[in-house]
Amino acid sequence: MAEPANATEDNDDEVLPCLRCETPLVFVAERDFREGSGGWELTLGRVGALFGSSTRLEVWACPSCGHVELFWPGVE
Repeated sequence: MAEPANATEDNDDEVLPCLRCETPLVFVAERDFREGSGGWELTLGRVGALFGSSTRLEVWACPSCGHVELFWPGVE
């Protein structure tokens, strides 16, 4: 799982600033985001979610203003 940019070994002083208030963003988690399943979930319940594709993204948030940023994991 990814760590906050200011905690990486390669560049300790690199910080992701919030685009709105410039407060350093805080890493929240990596999550799978599912695209529309075409109604399969309504028909088949949770099993229907397996038919939709998903994308794994990093979630970063601003502790000051609540702005949220999403990034592909591993892209620098």
